[in-house]
Amino acid sequence: MPDYPARPHFVVDYRFWGEHSDFGRTNLIRQTAVTASTLRLYLSDRHMSLVNVTPEAEERFLNAFPSFEGGLYEDWEDLIAELSVDRVILLDPNAEEELDENEIREDAVFVLGGIVDENMRGWTAKLAPGIPCDVERRRITLRGSIIGVPDRINALVEALSRVIVEGESLERAILRVQSPRFARRRLSRELRRLDRLTEEELRRLREVVNLPKREILLEARRRGIELKVDLQDG
Repeated sequence: MPDYPARPHFVVDYRFWGEHSDFGRTNLIRQTAVTASTLRLYLSDRHMSLVNVTPEAEERFLNAFPSFEGGLYEDWEDLIAELSVDRVILLDPNAEEELDENEIREDAVFVLGGIVDENMRGWTAKLAPGIPCDVERRRITLRGSIIGVPDRINALVEALSRVIVEGESLERAILRVQSPRFARRRLSRELRRLDRLTEEELRRLREVVNLPKREILLEARRRGIELKVDLQDG
Protein backbone atom coordinates (compact mmCIF):
# COMPACT_ATOMS: atom_id res chain seq x y z
CA MET A 1 0.00 0.00 0.00
CA PRO A 2 1.43 3.44 -0.92
CA ASP A 3 2.41 5.93 1.75
CA TYR A 4 0.28 8.98 2.43
CA PRO A 5 -0.18 11.25 0.51
CA ALA A 6 -0.47 8.99 -2.53
CA ARG A 7 -1.08 10.29 -6.04
CA PRO A 8 -3.42 10.87 -7.73
CA HIS A 9 -4.99 12.65 -4.81
CA PHE A 10 -8.54 13.73 -4.03
CA VAL A 11 -9.17 16.63 -1.65
CA VAL A 12 -12.59 17.49 -0.24
CA ASP A 13 -12.67 21.12 0.89
CA TYR A 14 -14.84 21.69 3.98
CA ARG A 15 -14.45 25.47 3.86
CA PHE A 16 -18.21 26.08 3.94
CA TRP A 17 -18.96 23.62 6.74
CA GLY A 18 -20.37 26.40 8.91
CA GLU A 19 -22.68 27.61 6.15
CA HIS A 20 -24.46 24.27 5.80
CA SER A 21 -27.73 23.31 7.41
CA ASP A 22 -27.69 20.48 9.95
CA PHE A 23 -28.99 18.18 7.23
CA GLY A 24 -26.29 19.41 4.86
CA ARG A 25 -23.53 18.70 7.36
CA THR A 26 -24.83 15.19 7.93
CA ASN A 27 -25.06 14.64 4.18
CA LEU A 28 -21.52 15.94 3.66
CA ILE A 29 -20.13 13.59 6.30
CA ARG A 30 -22.00 10.69 4.73
CA GLN A 31 -20.80 11.48 1.20
CA THR A 32 -17.21 11.89 2.38
CA ALA A 33 -17.25 8.61 4.29
CA VAL A 34 -18.70 6.80 1.27
CA THR A 35 -15.99 8.40 -0.88
CA ALA A 36 -13.24 7.04 1.38
CA SER A 37 -14.84 3.60 1.32
CA THR A 38 -15.23 3.71 -2.47
CA LEU A 39 -11.58 4.67 -2.96
CA ARG A 40 -10.57 1.45 -1.22
CA LEU A 41 -12.14 -0.46 -4.11
CA TYR A 42 -9.78 1.19 -6.61
CA LEU A 43 -6.83 2.80 -4.81
CA SER A 44 -6.84 3.46 -1.05
CA ASP A 45 -7.98 6.25 1.24
CA ARG A 46 -4.34 7.37 1.40
CA HIS A 47 -5.21 9.01 -1.92
CA MET A 48 -7.63 11.32 -0.10
CA SER A 49 -7.55 14.32 2.24
CA LEU A 50 -10.06 16.63 3.87
CA VAL A 51 -9.09 20.27 4.31
CA ASN A 52 -10.50 23.22 6.26
CA VAL A 53 -11.74 20.66 8.75
CA THR A 54 -13.10 22.03 12.03
CA PRO A 55 -12.84 20.00 15.25
CA GLU A 56 -16.57 19.27 15.01
CA ALA A 57 -16.31 18.06 11.41
CA GLU A 58 -13.25 15.93 12.20
CA GLU A 59 -14.98 14.26 15.14
CA ARG A 60 -18.12 13.54 13.13
CA PHE A 61 -16.18 12.21 10.15
CA LEU A 62 -14.00 9.90 12.24
CA ASN A 63 -17.08 8.62 14.03
CA ALA A 64 -18.51 7.75 10.61
CA PHE A 65 -15.24 6.31 9.23
CA PRO A 66 -12.88 5.55 12.14
CA SER A 67 -10.36 3.56 10.06
CA PHE A 68 -9.57 6.50 7.74
CA GLU A 69 -5.89 6.57 6.72
CA GLY A 70 -5.99 9.75 4.66
CA GLY A 71 -5.27 13.32 5.74
CA LEU A 72 -7.24 15.75 7.89
CA TYR A 73 -6.07 19.37 7.73
CA GLU A 74 -7.18 22.63 9.30
CA ASP A 75 -5.88 24.69 6.38
CA TRP A 76 -4.48 24.47 2.88
CA GLU A 77 -0.93 25.59 3.66
CA ASP A 78 0.01 22.41 5.49
CA LEU A 79 -1.71 20.20 2.92
CA ILE A 80 0.00 21.85 -0.05
CA ALA A 81 3.36 21.45 1.68
CA GLU A 82 2.63 17.76 2.29
CA LEU A 83 1.52 17.21 -1.31
CA SER A 84 4.47 19.19 -2.75
CA VAL A 85 2.45 20.55 -5.66
CA ASP A 86 2.13 23.93 -7.31
CA ARG A 87 -1.07 23.14 -9.23
CA VAL A 88 -4.43 21.55 -8.43
CA ILE A 89 -7.57 20.90 -10.47
CA LEU A 90 -10.77 22.25 -8.95
CA LEU A 91 -13.78 20.30 -10.21
CA ASP A 92 -16.43 22.95 -10.86
CA PRO A 93 -19.57 22.35 -12.97
CA ASN A 94 -19.54 26.05 -13.89
CA ALA A 95 -15.95 26.10 -15.14
CA GLU A 96 -15.32 27.20 -18.72
CA GLU A 97 -12.94 24.36 -19.59
CA GLU A 98 -13.78 20.66 -19.69
CA LEU A 99 -11.71 18.09 -17.83
CA ASP A 100 -9.54 16.15 -20.25
CA GLU A 101 -8.82 12.45 -19.82
CA ASN A 102 -5.09 13.12 -20.12
CA GLU A 103 -5.30 15.40 -17.08
CA ILE A 104 -7.01 12.63 -15.12
CA ARG A 105 -4.13 10.25 -15.81
CA GLU A 106 -1.39 12.71 -14.81
CA ASP A 107 -1.37 11.81 -11.09
CA ALA A 108 -3.01 15.16 -10.46
CA VAL A 109 -4.53 16.59 -7.29
CA PHE A 110 -8.29 17.00 -7.65
CA VAL A 111 -10.25 19.30 -5.37
CA LEU A 112 -13.95 18.74 -4.76
CA GLY A 113 -16.08 21.26 -2.94
CA GLY A 114 -17.72 19.96 0.20
CA ILE A 115 -20.89 21.76 -0.88
CA VAL A 116 -24.15 19.84 -0.66
CA ASP A 117 -26.97 22.22 0.34
CA GLU A 118 -29.15 23.23 -2.61
CA ASN A 119 -28.93 26.95 -1.81
CA MET A 120 -25.13 26.81 -2.15
CA ARG A 121 -25.02 25.81 -5.81
CA GLY A 122 -22.45 27.84 -7.70
CA TRP A 123 -20.20 28.30 -4.67
CA THR A 124 -17.40 26.01 -5.88
CA ALA A 125 -15.54 28.85 -7.60
CA LYS A 126 -15.32 30.63 -4.22
CA LEU A 127 -12.90 27.95 -3.05
CA ALA A 128 -10.17 28.88 -5.54
CA PRO A 129 -8.87 32.07 -3.83
CA GLY A 130 -8.26 30.13 -0.61
CA ILE A 131 -5.97 27.55 -2.23
CA PRO A 132 -2.31 28.73 -2.10
CA CYS A 133 -1.19 27.44 -5.50
CA ASP A 134 -2.30 27.57 -9.13
CA VAL A 135 -5.91 26.45 -9.44
CA GLU A 136 -7.26 25.21 -12.74
CA ARG A 137 -11.05 24.94 -12.78
CA ARG A 138 -12.52 22.12 -14.86
CA ARG A 139 -16.02 20.82 -15.44
CA ILE A 140 -16.88 17.18 -16.08
CA THR A 141 -19.23 16.71 -19.02
CA LEU A 142 -21.06 13.92 -20.78
CA ARG A 143 -21.06 14.54 -24.53
CA GLY A 144 -20.51 18.24 -23.94
CA SER A 145 -23.13 18.79 -21.22
CA ILE A 146 -23.05 18.67 -17.43
CA ILE A 147 -26.65 17.40 -17.44
CA GLY A 148 -26.58 13.76 -16.43
CA VAL A 149 -23.22 14.05 -14.65
CA PRO A 150 -23.65 13.10 -10.97
CA ASP A 151 -22.85 15.79 -8.42
CA ARG A 152 -22.25 13.57 -5.39
CA ILE A 153 -18.65 13.60 -4.22
CA ASN A 154 -18.39 9.81 -4.03
CA ALA A 155 -19.79 9.35 -7.55
CA LEU A 156 -17.34 11.84 -9.08
CA VAL A 157 -14.37 10.28 -7.31
CA GLU A 158 -15.47 6.81 -8.39
CA ALA A 159 -15.78 7.93 -12.02
CA LEU A 160 -12.27 9.39 -12.01
CA SER A 161 -10.92 6.30 -10.26
CA ARG A 162 -12.41 4.08 -12.94
CA VAL A 163 -10.58 6.10 -15.59
CA ILE A 164 -7.30 5.92 -13.67
CA VAL A 165 -7.41 2.30 -12.52
CA GLU A 166 -9.70 0.48 -14.95
CA GLY A 167 -8.67 2.45 -18.04
CA GLU A 168 -12.25 3.34 -18.91
CA SER A 169 -13.11 6.41 -20.93
CA LEU A 170 -14.46 9.28 -18.84
CA GLU A 171 -17.86 9.10 -20.54
CA ARG A 172 -18.13 5.37 -19.89
CA ALA A 173 -17.12 5.88 -16.26
CA ILE A 174 -19.73 8.62 -15.80
CA LEU A 175 -22.40 6.35 -17.22
CA ARG A 176 -21.40 3.57 -14.82
CA VAL A 177 -21.92 5.81 -11.77
CA GLN A 178 -24.93 7.72 -13.11
CA SER A 179 -27.92 7.32 -10.80
CA PRO A 180 -31.48 7.08 -12.19
CA ARG A 181 -32.21 10.64 -11.04
CA PHE A 182 -29.41 12.10 -13.14
CA ALA A 183 -30.13 9.72 -16.01
CA ARG A 184 -33.74 10.93 -16.15
CA ARG A 185 -32.61 14.54 -16.24
CA ARG A 186 -30.44 13.78 -19.25
CA LEU A 187 -33.19 11.73 -20.90
CA SER A 188 -35.59 14.66 -20.56
CA ARG A 189 -33.08 16.96 -22.23
CA GLU A 190 -32.44 14.57 -25.11
CA LEU A 191 -36.10 13.76 -25.78
CA ARG A 192 -37.08 17.43 -26.11
CA ARG A 193 -35.45 17.62 -29.53
CA LEU A 194 -37.06 14.45 -30.94
CA ASP A 195 -40.37 13.85 -32.68
CA ARG A 196 -39.35 10.34 -33.78
CA LEU A 197 -37.22 7.75 -32.01
CA THR A 198 -35.26 5.49 -34.35
CA GLU A 199 -32.89 2.65 -33.53
CA GLU A 200 -29.95 4.98 -34.17
CA GLU A 201 -31.36 7.64 -31.84
CA LEU A 202 -32.03 5.00 -29.19
CA ARG A 203 -28.44 3.78 -29.44
CA ARG A 204 -27.21 7.34 -29.01
CA LEU A 205 -29.51 7.90 -26.03
CA ARG A 206 -28.17 4.83 -24.28
CA GLU A 207 -24.66 6.23 -24.59
CA VAL A 208 -25.60 9.09 -22.24
CA VAL A 209 -28.50 7.64 -20.25
CA ASN A 210 -28.08 4.70 -17.87
CA LEU A 211 -31.70 3.51 -17.90
CA PRO A 212 -33.42 0.35 -19.13
CA LYS A 213 -34.65 0.43 -22.71
CA ARG A 214 -38.22 -0.07 -21.51
CA GLU A 215 -38.14 3.08 -19.38
CA ILE A 216 -36.71 5.14 -22.23
CA LEU A 217 -39.43 3.95 -24.61
CA LEU A 218 -42.22 4.53 -22.10
CA GLU A 219 -41.06 8.09 -21.49
CA ALA A 220 -40.75 8.75 -25.22
CA ARG A 221 -44.26 7.42 -25.81
CA ARG A 222 -45.62 9.51 -22.94
CA ARG A 223 -44.23 12.59 -24.67
CA GLY A 224 -45.95 11.69 -27.93
CA ILE A 225 -42.74 10.74 -29.75
CA GLU A 226 -43.24 8.30 -32.63
CA LEU A 227 -41.42 5.03 -31.94
CA LYS A 228 -39.55 3.47 -34.86
CA VAL A 229 -37.69 0.86 -32.82
CA ASP A 230 -37.89 -2.77 -31.77
CA LEU A 231 -40.24 -2.68 -28.78
CA GLN A 232 -38.79 -5.77 -27.13
CA ASP A 233 -36.89 -5.21 -23.89
CA GLY A 234 -33.15 -4.96 -24.15
